Amino acid sequence: MTKPSKNSSDKSRVRRGFKISAYELKPPRRGYFIQTYFVIGMAIIAVLMFTYSQLVINRLKEEYKKTSTAYAIVSSMLISSKVEEVTDKLASDIGETMNFPSVLTDNEGNYIAGKNLGFEIDENDPQDLERVKELIAKMDSANDPIPIIRYHMNPNTRELMEQKAFLFHYQEPAVITLLKWLPVAQIALVIAFILIGVLTYRGLKRGEQSALWAGMAKETAHQLGTPTSSLFGWLELLRDVDYSALKKSDQELVKTALKEIGWDVNRLRRIAERFGSIGTRPTLRNADLVGCVRRAVDYYRTRFDFEAKGVAIAEKYPPQLVLPINTEQIGWCCENLLKNAVTAISGRSHSNIRISIEEDTNRDEALIEISDDGVGIPSSTLRHIFEPGFTTKRRGWGMGLSLVKRIVEEYHAGRIEVSSSEGIGTIFILHLPLGRGKK
Repeated sequence: MTKPSKNSSDKSRVRRGFKISAYELKPPRRGYFIQTYFVIGMAIIAVLMFTYSQLVINRLKEEYKKTSTAYAIVSSMLISSKVEEVTDKLASDIGETMNFPSVLTDNEGNYIAGKNLGFEIDENDPQDLERVKELIAKMDSANDPIPIIRYHMNPNTRELMEQKAFLFHYQEPAVITLLKWLPVAQIALVIAFILIGVLTYRGLKRGEQSALWAGMAKETAHQLGTPTSSLFGWLELLRDVDYSALKKSDQELVKTALKEIGWDVNRLRRIAERFGSIGTRPTLRNADLVGCVRRAVDYYRTRFDFEAKGVAIAEKYPPQLVLPINTEQIGWCCENLLKNAVTAISGRSHSNIRISIEEDTNRDEALIEISDDGVGIPSSTLRHIFEPGFTTKRRGWGMGLSLVKRIVEEYHAGRIEVSSSEGIGTIFILHLPLGRGKK
């Protein structure tokens, strides 16, 4: 076994941080544009709702300012009236029509009367008066107080004289405050609606894709079943043929060929069974993870002449690690990841593939790590690699990694981790819970 160089090993130990490589990214799909248009449409609606609400609020504030000014003018006329009975009656009637908080003070700011303040005022209680002063300061910070003028005739010059008698302080009613928060509530609702809509759409799309690929996988298994059974029959017939008339070397060749054909036909049957099991939760049994991974690596070792192509395979396993798994499906995961590693390093004269199994006792997990020093995966592609049907290859269904993710996460309650860097390589780590199979 060829030991990988230290330099290439150090370069490949990049478990996190997604960088760019030379793969081509396919054009965005139709679902992406639908989501984009949906978000843009909801954003436009939110802006229109906010703008309209602000127009309504500003209009109401103007109306209350006009009402307050009109009240101050009328009050100025009333206090200038000589008919006290009429003045008191009109002042009482006008006061009853006001539905917003207001305070009447003298020119020095001393409290005289209040309306719609939300609390009772005892003029002899210093705390109440201090509370009113704080309220007046708050009112004046939002709206300038309106002076109430007393008019009288100068007996000498016969001119109309003005004298500031009172100050009218006011603020908008509570409904204005509620309306100010209305746009915020509307935008929050729109954002929540967008999020729910996007998540629902993605969930439905993901479920639809999973059902579609599961159906295709089962149909593929069904289509493979008939010719596989036929090949088994023909293989048995060939094994019964008498080859004694052939040369000894030819006999050995026939035996080797039949053995290899039998191996491949058996593998074809296993592939059909794997595809047929998609969508059905498998049975997990305590098994040796090391033996399962070794078998997957050995199969690729016999089918791909690593040494002739300058590829070094480094394996690191514990003596044994037993845990509840489905060996057929975990082996399938390893084969998929090995196939991707082989594809990533193709065309390079000297490359390395590392396969290791570790036991993480702190997290009660078994870790399968398969890494290569190939071209890497771009970050724009990396977030899509587990989506059913997504592939950067000219040929292929785009099912391999999506099935790996489903087998690990859904069927084995584990998780899959991937990191990649351009020109350095890619690392896949499968985390499988040890459970009661831990030893």
